[in-house]
This record gives sequence, structure tokens and C-alpha cells, in this order.
Amino acid sequence: MRNLFFVLACSMMLFASCHESIEDRAEREARDYTRLMCPTPVQNDTRVDSMVFDRNTRTFVYYATISGKMDNKKVFDANKEQMDQDMRAAINNDTGIKTYRDAGIKVRYICRSQSNPKQILFEGIY
Repeated sequence: MRNLFFVLACSMMLFASCHESIEDRAEREARDYTRLMCPTPVQNDTRVDSMVFDRNTRTFVYYATISGKMDNKKVFDANKEQMDQDMRAAINNDTGIKTYRDAGIKVRYICRSQSNPKQILFEGIY
């Protein structure tokens, strides 16, 4: 009986130590996504270059590059409000990140110009 209790106690500690926090999971998934998927193929003049998880702000950060006809600061400035609303709706409807959103984790997008990489065309935190 005593040995059974010892085995159960050790098993419980082993399982508890293997449990991954939401922050650990987010960091791992961001790292894996970047390693396996990035840079993504260009779709609609947009390419995702990388994704990271910032533990300090509890935020997924997507870094993207805009190319082609969309690589135009005036277009983004003129449509910022609509793009912001569309991005917010897309993130709120994304079931793949629902667990993170429910845990209070935010999503940030930083989109840079391909023709002028120092220029940020769009940035939003949701």
C-alpha cells in the first residue's frame, strides 16, 4: 500500500511538471510556426515573415511584408479604419487562437513595405 501511494505521488508530480503554461505553449507555437511556415508564400500582396510571442506584453507579434500594388502608404492611410475593423473581426472569429484570446493574449500585426523596409504601412494590436 505504501509503495502504491509513493508511485501515485511520483506520477502526479511528473504530470504536474510536464504541464505547459499558456505562455510556454504560445512561445513554442510561435517559434514552430516561424520555423515551419515562414516566410509564407505571397498572397494578396502580403507575406508573413515571422511570428513571435512577447511574454512581457503577452502578445503574439506577426511581422509581414507588403508588396506589389498594395505597397503604398497612401492606400493604407486612406483605409486604415476599415482595415483595422476587418483585422479585429478576423482575429475575433479565428477559432485557432480562441484559447489564447480567452487567456487575455493579444495579437499584434506589423506590416512593412517591401520597397522601403523601414516604413511601417500598418500596425495594430487586438
